[in-house]
Amino acid sequence: GQIVWTAGDIRTGNSGVINNSGQWFIQTANDINTAYGGNAVFTNSGTIQKTVNASTTSIPSTMPFYNSGTIDVRTGTLSFDAATIQTAGLTHLNGGSVTFSQPFQLLGGSLIGTNTITGTVTNSSIVSPGASPGILTITGSYYQTPSGRLDVELGGTNVGSGYDRVAISGSATLAGTMNVILADTFTPAVSNTFRVMTYGSFSGAFGSISGLSLSKNLLLQTTYLTTALDLRAVVNTNQVVDAPSIVSSPASLTIVNGQTATFDVTVAGTRPVVYQWRFNGTNLTGATSVPLVLVNAQPN
Repeated sequence: GQIVWTAGDIRTGNSGVINNSGQWFIQTANDINTAYGGNAVFTNSGTIQKTVNASTTSIPSTMPFYNSGTIDVRTGTLSFDAATIQTAGLTHLNGGSVTFSQPFQLLGGSLIGTNTITGTVTNSSIVSPGASPGILTITGSYYQTPSGRLDVELGGTNVGSGYDRVAISGSATLAGTMNVILADTFTPAVSNTFRVMTYGSFSGAFGSISGLSLSKNLLLQTTYLTTALDLRAVVNTNQVVDAPSIVSSPASLTIVNGQTATFDVTVAGTRPVVYQWRFNGTNLTGATSVPLVLVNAQPN
């Protein structure tokens, strides 16, 4: 089902449970509270979208929040005052901001987008800043565990519009993987530098970084500075190459006969990358680039 919340507080308490498995549109500056006393729990396996109202909507410190669906913050701020745990799904800063009073535990799914997170983020899954590309600001600390992954896209030399950055005001504790994704239409020049992360201080390092080898003659050199992490394009004297790997697979589509179907894929690895789209194991003639666009699509 669908809820459109336009005014008034939502009151609960006494071990109450809010379980959203449909669509919940937040169009108000009002809050959820536990006015009836005690604690409550909020679980989301559907979609919660904050739109229209640019103010803050809060979920109280007496209501832990568990997400396995989609949180889409398009305007204003969504504030989580209790423990917030994501085991699957998506948290998307899509024009709005998020506040976490306790560390956000990203155990599954993805945290993506631009704008500002106020609070601490613990990444044990996937963080992907930007909106192809952009800057994700964390006013707090960032912890990446050995199972965590940070995806950064390089598509130009200007931060925000050309390449991704995670801007952390506090400390960054690093482990796990960083995945560098090069836009297919972009090739850095020697000495181009991409400051993909800033922080107040840092400890640790990424256990592995993929996508550093851009071509047989060009690679990215990683430099951990006191307050920033830089990727600098240098000559690849050892001609080390990275095998291509799919970072983001094409999504399934449901369309009406005759409509246009578009399929996209994101690939990491040494450029150039050769594409060949297939259907039921058979090569599609001429389908050798991304995205794949099928005009006037018909059933097989």
